Amino acid sequence: MSSERLVDPAWLEAHLDDPKLRIFELNSAATDSYDAWHIPGAQGWQWKDWCWDAAMRDFPTPEEFARRCAAAGVSNDSTIVVYGDPLQYGTYGWWMFSYLGHKDVRVLDGGKALWQAQGRPTTAEVPDIVPAAYTPPSGRNEAMRARRDEVLAFIDVVKAGDGVLLDHRTVEEYRGERVNMIGNPDVGAERAGRIPGFGLGNYRASCANTLTVPYIRSVSTIFHAAAT
Repeated sequence: MSSERLVDPAWLEAHLDDPKLRIFELNSAATDSYDAWHIPGAQGWQWKDWCWDAAMRDFPTPEEFARRCAAAGVSNDSTIVVYGDPLQYGTYGWWMFSYLGHKDVRVLDGGKALWQAQGRPTTAEVPDIVPAAYTPPSGRNEAMRARRDEVLAFIDVVKAGDGVLLDHRTVEEYRGERVNMIGNPDVGAERAGRIPGFGLGNYRASCANTLTVPYIRSVSTIFHAAAT
């Protein structure tokens, strides 16, 4: 199956030899998971090295994004498939590539775990990268990003029952007990807690479920109830 933004393992395996395809595995820390094994042809990156500016907590400029793409063999007409370990870094990577203007970016459904569970081919070989030409996008897709004032204004929409604000962090962070997830140093924010109106949709719980229509409807009800 292939949709505009989501591909399943069977689709990706069938397209591994497509010369326009580029595959990225984004890891949370270093590239230990990638080094152990990865999907054939995939490049391995620590997620911040691709998704953040090197000098400040922001996303790359269009010019820097183009430089990274060119060095990684990505051209403007490449089809990019992203998966992560942990899983959420795949969707983070999809968002970043799309936000910075690349036209054809897709997420691997089920990520690395489903690929392995289905017995699909793996390798530890690092692919040879041939640099490409990449024209910088004209700008970022700001429609994909909600700024502070937009969020504040949307709280009234949520209270009226016409929208959902979703906090994707852990339960402990949502409750204000920590400012970082358990297992990591408890640093990263100046204040604990959450923005009023946000419902909890922890990423691990969301990623562990099959996103069927009944499931989405059920959690949407929970999120709205928590936010009102």
